[in-house]
Amino acid sequence: MRNFTDDKKPQVRSLWPLWVAALAAFMIVPGAVGAAGGPAATDSVFIRPAQLKDLLGKPGVKVIDVRGAADYAKGHIPGAISVAWNIMQVPERDGLRNKWADDAALEMVFSQAGLSYDDYVVLYDTGTIAPGIAFAIFTYAGFDKLHVLDGGIGGWDAEINSIPAKPVESKLTLSRKNGNFVVGKDYVAGKIGDPAAQIVEGRSLQAYEDGHIPTAKHVDPAVYVKDGKFLKPRDVIVQDLAKKGVTREKQIVLYCGSGGAASRNFMVLKELGFKNVVLYLNSWDEWSIDPTKVQELGAANFTFSGSVLNGTNSLGPHFFSQSELKSALGQKSVVVLDVRSASDFNIGRIPGSVNVYWNETLDANRNPKSAEDLTALFARKGVTPDKHIVIFTRGGVQLTYMYTLLKLLGYPQLSAYTGRWEGWDMPSWKAVLGK
Repeated sequence: MRNFTDDKKPQVRSLWPLWVAALAAFMIVPGAVGAAGGPAATDSVFIRPAQLKDLLGKPGVKVIDVRGAADYAKGHIPGAISVAWNIMQVPERDGLRNKWADDAALEMVFSQAGLSYDDYVVLYDTGTIAPGIAFAIFTYAGFDKLHVLDGGIGGWDAEINSIPAKPVESKLTLSRKNGNFVVGKDYVAGKIGDPAAQIVEGRSLQAYEDGHIPTAKHVDPAVYVKDGKFLKPRDVIVQDLAKKGVTREKQIVLYCGSGGAASRNFMVLKELGFKNVVLYLNSWDEWSIDPTKVQELGAANFTFSGSVLNGTNSLGPHFFSQSELKSALGQKSVVVLDVRSASDFNIGRIPGSVNVYWNETLDANRNPKSAEDLTALFARKGVTPDKHIVIFTRGGVQLTYMYTLLKLLGYPQLSAYTGRWEGWDMPSWKAVLGK
């Protein structure tokens, strides 16, 4: 944008006061007067303590303390109404943690707090991003003039008192006009790999590495806060997010463990001007127990390595060396079970091995098939409980899964081979290569 203050043309400088007046007439800022005589709406979510001081006592301004009732009683911003965030939630619904209260309960909470949709609402908690859950619920409920105190009560440098507010009860009917930003797991599944979308995980890095929705990027909302209180400069946050593919041009799909951290990310992204943001409220609690949904691991591949798994008294599988396996192959009691895909098996395999693709042992819901079906599947390939079974794959999840499955089915003699290809006579390879 052109900087008129640096323009040395006299005629432009003479127009500067007119530009200022025009901008002042049309700009909407916290504390400006709205059509009803109260403050007007603003695109900014966060307001600073100095701005809130100017707003206190003005018509239509409702300051909401979303901390617990005990903290509110000890001291709060004068005139603030207590609406603890946890009374807008239920501890559990359908086995999932921390769900929002139903519409009837939310209507009662907002009515008892004396709120209406004409109010200019300012939420605060202990710190900047702490009101994330309350902000998401208020947004879902349909409050448009909704803001958050940057720094929370910890950044408030003016008077506090312990006089409880006594709001006049209203008769609010929940509009939910903004409620379509809350989405379900199938919607999220449809965004995996979508170049116009970015899934964002809000749990701790350790939890993210433990398992996450495929393609999700990790963004801990705590990184937005400077010195434990106020929001960092907006351009710094935007640049950091862009490195992870989180940009305003994309639809951002937020989730976490049970909705809390994702709600905080939602609040900050709204502050940064992201328009297309959706919230998967049931989050990992729901996704991780659905066998039809895929997850990625951020941890290293598991290979049964280490002395704990291969010690003298270990009950884990014995890992054959190549020479040991070659010696064992001549025994009728030994079966090498190759659990890779049929295409890999056909290209190259250990001579005499049989193939049962590990993925074929699962049903449509990604659960193991019945014991009867599995026993029959293995028996057709000569894999029976009286045999010494040597599982072959390239390691990782496939090996651990098949070892566990056969143990559960009661196969007592299980070993493994994950060694090198060199030294095997591979006639199938030669056929494929035309040699």
